[in-house]
Amino acid sequence: MTAVGSFPAEGSSPEESIRNYCSLQLELGFDVVTDGEPRHDMISYLAHDIPGLGELAGKPAVVGRVAPPVDLGRCLKSRDLEQVLRVLRETRATASAKIAITGPVTLGFSCALVNRGPYSGPNDSQLYEDLGLALGSLASHLQSMGAIVQIDEPGLSGGFMDPGRAATCLRLVTSDLHPEMAILHVCGRLSPQLHHELLRLEGVGTLSHAFAGNPENIRALDRGELVRAHKKLGVGCARVDIAKPEEADDPEKILGVLEAVRQEVGDDLLAYVHPDCGLRSTGLESARAILRNLSVALTRFH
Repeated sequence: MTAVGSFPAEGSSPEESIRNYCSLQLELGFDVVTDGEPRHDMISYLAHDIPGLGELAGKPAVVGRVAPPVDLGRCLKSRDLEQVLRVLRETRATASAKIAITGPVTLGFSCALVNRGPYSGPNDSQLYEDLGLALGSLASHLQSMGAIVQIDEPGLSGGFMDPGRAATCLRLVTSDLHPEMAILHVCGRLSPQLHHELLRLEGVGTLSHAFAGNPENIRALDRGELVRAHKKLGVGCARVDIAKPEEADDPEKILGVLEAVRQEVGDDLLAYVHPDCGLRSTGLESARAILRNLSVALTRFH
């Protein structure tokens, strides 16, 4: 059991927020603990970490030629992972740590829309090649620190790029990763072509998708294809687009989604159970309710 990534900040500093969120996940029995991304949104985080990205008029943008970070240990993602690992050591928890980075398609397209820098625009292949190499170096470093690395690519289901071309970009990030410690999270609707391309990715052992808010994604699953591709699933089984805590999917509804996915692929291919997506834009109490109900559901799942 894990969370996807972001969570509403609940502390007077990013460090306090990470500590509080880690404590909540451990209290609820999560096996894989993440930081909650308390400093920035998913695009701005990498705009602070990747040379060539920055901000213009307060928005993440391409400001120069993209390159790998010179000092990977100083990246915000590395520093936040250190906080998670510290909490796990101090509490002697057996849970694993996970850190999320935004993938090259979502990151590059979003930043290039604001400013293209030395590139021709959001469709420039060189931008995505440079971003793939930069993100690959960061992802490998985070794994070397002991983290499961999750690559977030909502832009894939959003149609930012043709699936085949997007997969080529992603391979620059994933090819040197340890598959058992690498997750690709794509929320939204899965087209057959996109699912086919994701199955072919090297260096990724788990494909994580939203099934509660997008039940049609279950029809895209095929056990035989997953087995042949050596892939397991991260199952998004609780909606995140709620306005009040009482709107959170109850444990029985969460179990219904889990059971539907299990019937398609079997127990052995279920790697993680999590909410459909991140919780940054969900109110704090609503986010807590989602995670609590997820935890209760898992105690009943056999």
